[in-house]
Amino acid sequence: MANLEGRELGDCVLVQYVDKGSFGYVYTARLKDTEAGKTGYRNEIYAAKILSLDNATDRHRELVKREIDILKPLNHPNIVQYKYHVVVDKTACLVMEYCSGGTLYQHIRDLKRDSKVMGEKEFLLTLTQISKGVEFLHDSSIIHRDLKTKNMLYTDDKKVIKIGDFGVARLTDISSKKSVLVGTPYYLSPEILEEKPYDEKTDIWSLGCTCYEMATGSYAFYFDTMETLKEAVCRGKLPESPSISYNDDIQNMIKQMMSKISADRPTIKQILKFLQEPHTYKPRTRKYDPGGQRIERSPSVDSNKYVYPGMDEKTKKSNRKFWEKESERLQKTLIKNLDHYQAPEILVKIKKMQRKGVEKKEIKREFIRLVGDVTCAKLFPLVDAMDCLERGIREFEGPRDLDLSFTGTFNITPKDN
Repeated sequence: MANLEGRELGDCVLVQYVDKGSFGYVYTARLKDTEAGKTGYRNEIYAAKILSLDNATDRHRELVKREIDILKPLNHPNIVQYKYHVVVDKTACLVMEYCSGGTLYQHIRDLKRDSKVMGEKEFLLTLTQISKGVEFLHDSSIIHRDLKTKNMLYTDDKKVIKIGDFGVARLTDISSKKSVLVGTPYYLSPEILEEKPYDEKTDIWSLGCTCYEMATGSYAFYFDTMETLKEAVCRGKLPESPSISYNDDIQNMIKQMMSKISADRPTIKQILKFLQEPHTYKPRTRKYDPGGQRIERSPSVDSNKYVYPGMDEKTKKSNRKFWEKESERLQKTLIKNLDHYQAPEILVKIKKMQRKGVEKKEIKREFIRLVGDVTCAKLFPLVDAMDCLERGIREFEGPRDLDLSFTGTFNITPKDN
């Protein structure tokens, strides 16, 4: 396509060439001032995606139309804004908000060139903004399907990051069909690679790959061929992360986002819940025997933490913290596996029934009603164990007012190694 700088396309004039993509070209642009009595162009600079329709495939035409249809109604601070589109002389022009701060991909590579990676604080702020944009999409029944660092754009001051490029995005009402290969290979989920039905959790996989890239400066999965990429992703083996300097909770979150089984990945709301509680970001301490092996302990066998009658108050207080920590850990595991938007409310209801001494069979019947037979069969042992922990606390410490709310983060499983 010839140099288009200065060309007018409808109410848009192309100002300066920026980049070339698989779809066509990107120019900075300005729009006509259409207010009554005014002529000329607005001062604001926009980004214009240009595609020549002369040699465009039906696929490219479809992607342009889809991006316009999806972008037009979206209005969120972490999503690139649609402004205008026009087709003139077999040239399609899609005008959007211009993010002049560059891509997240380039920022990561600039850091890597200086032998650096994104710091933990910046990582959390960046992921929070991206997650809010993804949450808005999922609440709008939209799956992006191509979340990657090259599609995440900074504003001029680099304080705001926005999600762009919705060419392969899709509404969830048609995503239950067998998938086709869409998106960028390095970020493709197992279900997409295996051409299986998918849902919003495919975006969570891609977001996990993005997090890995922010944390290490490298792709999570990088292979020369689609065959080797597919083999690595679909066998469920996660990439090594020795260079990630973030605390254990963040590392566990990233791993969980890249779980092979989509149902095991957190929802975007669970990720945001985790990110909004920074006080939980504390590295876990490990205990080792003299030979350097990690010591595994549990409430039933750890005699140093077991409560006996006649203990002094200091020991009781220490013991209570231990039991509460075990109880919270169990609750995190339970709620994570529930994978239900009302998971905390379900847990609170079950805890109240247990506190009131409701019979186990009645609790199980209610749990089945709330989550279904299959989930109950899988998770009720955890519900029963939670009841044992709470009864154990009451038995050894005497009556006390239990906090029946769930305030911990519920999407992070304890680190096993």
